[in-house]
Amino acid sequence: MYLCPLILIPKRKLKRMMILAVISPTDIKSAGEGEGEGEGEEGDTDDDDDDDEEFARYSRECQRKTMMEREIPPPHVYNVDEDSGITKEDFDRYITQCQESQGFKVEDFPNAQFYSRITPINLSNKNYLEVIQKYAKIALEKTEGTKYTLDRVIRANVQIVRGALYYITFATKDANGLEVIFQTKVLHSHEGADVQLFRTASADES
Repeated sequence: MYLCPLILIPKRKLKRMMILAVISPTDIKSAGEGEGEGEGEEGDTDDDDDDDEEFARYSRECQRKTMMEREIPPPHVYNVDEDSGITKEDFDRYITQCQESQGFKVEDFPNAQFYSRITPINLSNKNYLEVIQKYAKIALEKTEGTKYTLDRVIRANVQIVRGALYYITFATKDANGLEVIFQTKVLHSHEGADVQLFRTASADES
């Protein structure tokens, strides 16, 4: 048992709360539901290995749930001026596309020069495609494990922020060969790849 102010928390429950506090504070309450209040220390030693595996699975599932439910704020852009290389009508259309697709489906405005613009990536370029495939696989493995395999990249955009923020729409196949489409946001910076969003996508969204 670990002694905390005012309460005593069994070792097993404390470990779970420590994990959940990092992942999602709202999950801490649900972690204790269904568990008996009379848990003692007798089974802690024998069940440590099983508990660790259970906590690891639970941690991965909570992270996956958090990424799939996270809302994306509209991409930030600055007001355009006469030096931005884009008309007001095109800029308004760009903003609408960003807001409606959350950055995943935006047409190219090649003459635009404003800061933090979301730009489509030319997937016919083999080098670009390999980079996008790498980040799609990273996001897929972090959230779904080995349940799906990458089939093809449908669309990819990039936005230069504090690194390169990739908006990737891609198709996968499950164990039965059925196609499932996902969308992910992956930030590449000096700290590595950070999967900021992962979700399923409909045919219309892709």
